[in-house]
Amino acid sequence: MKEVRLGRKAVEEFRRIARADWGLDLPYAEAKKVAERFLARLANLPADARDGSAPPGERFVPGPPAECGLCRTARRSEPVSITEHGPLCAACAEAIADGTLPAYVTRDRNRWCTTGDLCAHMKTTPARIAALVRHGRLVARTVRRTGFRIYVAEDQPGNPERKTK
Repeated sequence: MKEVRLGRKAVEEFRRIARADWGLDLPYAEAKKVAERFLARLANLPADARDGSAPPGERFVPGPPAECGLCRTARRSEPVSITEHGPLCAACAEAIADGTLPAYVTRDRNRWCTTGDLCAHMKTTPARIAALVRHGRLVARTVRRTGFRIYVAEDQPGNPERKTK
């Protein structure tokens, strides 16, 4: 990995950008470390990933760690990539590609909810939600690799617009 060393002026510019764009007020030493690590990673990327000519699923997203648009997790070991459906982790992108999750979930948040949403709305626990799924009162779609569940409105029993498989 290439080593990058920055001067005081470059670190101060990075601190200014971090403060203006991300709302982070970093101490000088931490800003220097983060900026040098970021530039070292950028220097080691293939040229097409740096200039934006890489395919959409493989673009590098600069800035603070991004989170998945669906499961809202930010994994450092598995970067979030920008797909045609927005920023997604590899697990959610795979679930959309294989049809486990419908593609519209990335665009229309009013047609689905998460276990956390149901717990907050129904004032219950995740264990109770899991029991409702086991007994067939709720239908969940699960991302296989992570266990993340969503509840699509049109899948639910009692919905007149329910689609049967």
